[in-house]
Amino acid sequence: MKKLAFNITIDATPEKIWNIIIGKDTYPVWTSVFAEGSSVET
Repeated sequence: MKKLAFNITIDATPEKIWNIIIGKDTYPVWTSVFAEGSSVET
């Protein structure tokens, strides 16, 4: 079986990334692809 591997470099601080991942306004945007209506409470 053929395996694919991908790497990406994100030019941002870990804090900025986490704020996007768990941000009240940004979380529903990126999770809507696989979990429509999802929300986060921090």
